[in-house]
Amino acid sequence: MAEKRVRIGIVGAHWALSGHAPAWRMLPGAEVVAICTAHRETAEAAANRSGIGKAYWDYREMIADPEIDLVDLGANPAVRYSMAVQALEAGKHVHDAVPFAVDLPQARHLRDLQRARGLVGLVDSQLIWTPAFRRMKELIAAGTLGEFYHATLNIQTPLSRHGGFAYPYAAWSNNDSSHLWLGDKSSGGSAWRNYGAHALITLGHLFGEIEEIVGRTETYLKTWNLPDGSSVIPQTDDFGAALVRFKNGGLATIRTSWCTPDAEVVHLEAVGSRARMVLRDHSLGRDPFVPLFVGEANATILPETTGGFVPLPPHLYEVPGVAVGSDNAPRVIFPFLAMFDHALRAIATCGEATPSFNDALMAQRGVEGLYVSAASRTWVRLTELG
Repeated sequence: MAEKRVRIGIVGAHWALSGHAPAWRMLPGAEVVAICTAHRETAEAAANRSGIGKAYWDYREMIADPEIDLVDLGANPAVRYSMAVQALEAGKHVHDAVPFAVDLPQARHLRDLQRARGLVGLVDSQLIWTPAFRRMKELIAAGTLGEFYHATLNIQTPLSRHGGFAYPYAAWSNNDSSHLWLGDKSSGGSAWRNYGAHALITLGHLFGEIEEIVGRTETYLKTWNLPDGSSVIPQTDDFGAALVRFKNGGLATIRTSWCTPDAEVVHLEAVGSRARMVLRDHSLGRDPFVPLFVGEANATILPETTGGFVPLPPHLYEVPGVAVGSDNAPRVIFPFLAMFDHALRAIATCGEATPSFNDALMAQRGVEGLYVSAASRTWVRLTELG
């Protein structure tokens, strides 16, 4: 008898539909059965365009649907919180973006509710599911880095390119205003909140718990000039810089920005007593073929290294039940494919997803800690934030 599929309901007709839905659909254990947007006409159009059976324009009705097992949320943080709470209370598993809450109490409530209900909570931090990052983690765990000294993680993009907004959460179309929530302080988003949450989850996954943080944020781009000739005065920061100290004694610098011209996007560097590792990714985790560089103090550590670049083993491109590999891994959606497959296994075994709601709570603590640090001009111990 065939194993029952996890039935997915998606909220949002932008990235959740174009990026997440194709990945869910490739997995034999999942089925996308519903789409929800704020208006009937857009919901029905999205369902027809994507071949999805059910269209909703009230997320509460979709959450109440007994034929939906997991809700995939695509909306701004302030809106997602109530959606996630209602989904968990209805017994649904939840896939949410980061930052997945507006503040620390909301983040803690989501984590505690998810655990109390025995459900899977997955957050959308795709960087840790790229093959190059996973290989970096494997090598660090094997001792290749040696004693960990320090790391650097920059996540930077331009806000606009070729007359349109280029930030990944923004609309790619010049006539779409769905990106404007990024400048709204009440939305729960900002360059530091969004990219900083990704950075903190990524570094925590590599090096463990973060104890302290110091830094500040800025708003450099004072006016957003829109393609239609209008303009917006943003209320949110577009730059954040932090220094963090891990429980193991290592340090890391973080720089986040969505106002950087010609941005590299992701630069991750880890330095230890035996080696230095560098990962550069211009796709924000959407290119499965990004290389990993390792420079060693002792050249015999990694004899397979060629010119400093480390081969990525085939197993990092394998997803059980899906015909993908190192020669045909789909760009854009591959990290989501691997992450969603892991989530389905967590659902089947009543385990935790990776990244989990607890990972997102730890990141939220760091996000809020930086704002406290900027206001007080001091180091902030994250455990003191509650």
